[in-house]
Amino acid sequence: MCFFYMPLEKHRALATEIIDEQYFEVFLDCSLTIYQERDVKGLFGNAGLNLIKNFTGVMLSSNGLSTL
Repeated sequence: MCFFYMPLEKHRALATEIIDEQYFEVFLDCSLTIYQERDVKGLFGNAGLNLIKNFTGVMLSSNGLSTL
């Protein structure tokens, strides 16, 4: 089992093409507040202070998954 964090649809489409029928997507949706509360490494705080550039969920949005 492998985990790939791919916020962009074009990357998920490429994974689907490469891995074929053994690839499936799991979408977890959570508010930014909850992510910040659970962030033991302080990544969301650092991204909010512009110490981490292009941090998905703070600086960059992700392409949500389409519903089946």
